[in-house]
Amino acid sequence: MTIVLSILMYIGVFVLDYSCICTMNPHVALVGKTVASLSFVLLAVVILFKKDCRKFKYKMLIFTGLCFGCLGDIFLNVNFIPGTETLFFLIGLLAFAIGHIFYAWAFIDRSPIQILTFLPVVLTLSVFCMLTRQFASAFDMGSMFIPILIYGAMVSFMAAKSIGLFKYKEKAKKTVWLTVLGAIFFYVSDFILLFLFFVPVFSSKTPGYNRTAFIILTLGNSMIYYTGQLLMAFSLKGDLE
Repeated sequence: MTIVLSILMYIGVFVLDYSCICTMNPHVALVGKTVASLSFVLLAVVILFKKDCRKFKYKMLIFTGLCFGCLGDIFLNVNFIPGTETLFFLIGLLAFAIGHIFYAWAFIDRSPIQILTFLPVVLTLSVFCMLTRQFASAFDMGSMFIPILIYGAMVSFMAAKSIGLFKYKEKAKKTVWLTVLGAIFFYVSDFILLFLFFVPVFSSKTPGYNRTAFIILTLGNSMIYYTGQLLMAFSLKGDLE
């Protein structure tokens, strides 16, 4: 029953998100994103209350990460108050970063840090610096470069650390895959957001932007991000032990 309701909720979220994008009304987008993000938090609450909550610390860390992701989604869409765009972007970025800290904390709780965990972080930052330098004229980050660089390190560490959960795949294969894929989907979504926010041709705030590319990227990003949210919420159904 939970799966059927989740599928219906996912379809509803996608339709709602598509409507928000098409209207291009920031107030509608804020309401739509808020409802969409809260729905996954509520799904996690339902799953936690239905389960005999073993590994309570781990699950509460994941749940807290989902909550901060919800807050980040909301703040990133409070962009209609003149003069506050940068402020709310940074608050949203901070909320997402805190969420990733809780995810990483949960993964570390179940699997200790290893040196190889930092390899994806180094690769991510290298690619990020290479792209922004090689295509400097395409990116418009300004003072946001350092915050984005730090955030990139955090989300790549979180995604890399999730892979350590494969040590539990023999006894909790489904839970491991749900969690790892959820983390990777977050990582991919954030990479797409880099283009939506900082490449003028894809940004709706830039006069003469490519509307078709914007809609495709935004819808694609929403599908990836909300799939990650759904997978992470569903991962709470199982136990890693």
